Amino acid sequence: MSHLEGQLALVTGASRGIGRAIALRLARDGADVAVGYLLNEGAAQRVMDEITGMGRRAIPIQGDIRDSKEVARIVEEAALGLGDGAGPDIVVANAALGALKPTLEIRDSKWDLTLETCTRSFLAFARACAPRMEARGGGRLITLSSLGARRYLPRYAAIGTAKAALETLVRYLAVDMAPLGVRVNCVSGGPIETDALDYVMPEKEARQAVANETPLGRMGTPEDLANVVAFLTHPDSDWITGQTLVADGGLSLR
Repeated sequence: MSHLEGQLALVTGASRGIGRAIALRLARDGADVAVGYLLNEGAAQRVMDEITGMGRRAIPIQGDIRDSKEVARIVEEAALGLGDGAGPDIVVANAALGALKPTLEIRDSKWDLTLETCTRSFLAFARACAPRMEARGGGRLITLSSLGARRYLPRYAAIGTAKAALETLVRYLAVDMAPLGVRVNCVSGGPIETDALDYVMPEKEARQAVANETPLGRMGTPEDLANVVAFLTHPDSDWITGQTLVADGGLSLR
């Protein structure tokens, strides 16, 4: 039996890229999956079809995670749509939006958008899930960060700051939610080959340079991060909480 058999996972930003890879991996591990998305209903439907093709249940849930009331609704819809109103057992907060601008050109509205989407939303998910996960004997809250939280990347100040705050929030939530049986962790990836990378690093020469600099000799894939997320849902990771696991092929060691 797969270790997530009978469990419900909610993955935000699951219609493409890293979120899609995570949703599919958790389904392969036995979970039923709520596929969270913002705008691309067709892409979310295709992910859902892949999950149901594995014999798992799936539902799409549209919503804007910047709104805490929307977050609460998303969690409730996941619980009602795939269960008896309890749960979810696993939440992977992957969705993110942010300003890619030189630091001094970032407008207040874009700064707020970035922090609301990347950081405040995770707190909203924690609040919404805490009583549900406690009632089920525990759960997993997982989010995604990036190397820009710890090192300079061009035009990345807003997102990097938001991700750094997110990694700190993970540590605080891990301590405060431990008595509830909830483990809170973060996965930080190096550059990952997705459509989103076209905005951050559009030049092929720059990507090749990163691959050359990476000790393991290549860029990351969405599946690389999905595998680490999957580990954090496994009983083998039960002694890990409040941590940011870096999966970057060794790039940050240079």
